[in-house]
Amino acid sequence: MLALFRSNQVTGVIWVVLYAVILHLPVMAGWSDPGMVEPSAGGFTYFLLPDMLTIPGVVSSVIALVLVILQSVLIYDLAGRYRLIEPRNWLPSMAFVLVAFSIPEFHYLSPPLLAISLFPLLLGNLFGMYKKALVIGTAFDMGFLSGLSALLYPPILFFLIPVLLGVRSLRSYNWHERMLIAAGVLTPWFLFWTWAFWTERSAEFWHYNLGAFNLSWGIPLPTDVLGWIKWALWLLFLLVVLLSLSSYYYKKLIQTQKYFSILLWFILTGIVLQMLFDVSSFHPLLLLSIPLGVSGRRTMA
Repeated sequence: MLALFRSNQVTGVIWVVLYAVILHLPVMAGWSDPGMVEPSAGGFTYFLLPDMLTIPGVVSSVIALVLVILQSVLIYDLAGRYRLIEPRNWLPSMAFVLVAFSIPEFHYLSPPLLAISLFPLLLGNLFGMYKKALVIGTAFDMGFLSGLSALLYPPILFFLIPVLLGVRSLRSYNWHERMLIAAGVLTPWFLFWTWAFWTERSAEFWHYNLGAFNLSWGIPLPTDVLGWIKWALWLLFLLVVLLSLSSYYYKKLIQTQKYFSILLWFILTGIVLQMLFDVSSFHPLLLLSIPLGVSGRRTMA
């Protein structure tokens, strides 16, 4: 079956869509109970959406399916444009769909799933900074995308750490670029806060956005057999990807090595976030889906 995704033709998206739909069938067939899905702490912007989107159900699952398919197309473009895979193919998209739909909770719209929709654009801007002379617009765009994602899922702001480490790895230190990233992050927050202030929802704005940073350090140990199976599958996939990535890393160009290092920093940051926030939910693991999907292509090659 993997041969279907090794094609570099645009028509390969048809197989990705079919694969996503097949993995999503249990939810569409009603075999998954939406009431068992733990809620995830979202930002103010996420809760502006209609209830039929934010509450697990048929509409929420369909929107999640569409989002995952769109994200898989963006990942195909990202991996091919920056030579993360050679030759270009749809395996990273397939790996991402597998991770994104790995457990029942991920089949419904959630703040992390909506927030990571901007990750391929963020990583594309970051990778594009390599040996680029003028990056004023790129630096601001990275900050803006990070800030906008954080309005949907505030803990995602911690990914600024691998972003800044990535900038330092790809370019010589320039404090102007760091200031532009900071300005980009603050811009969407200021705009939405201004709107909330004039509509007398300022207290609600801070309640949701700061409330999502409720620290609850720990590892969410499962309480049933299904929970242990979920964790076992995730840990197995994570270990396989990390081990295969270490052997694949030194076979690439220095530029591509830097890109994979950045993806690894994103993965490590996502693991820490799972233990810091929302430990009662599996949703923070979704933040790993895109870097794991791109890196996991080597595992399936």
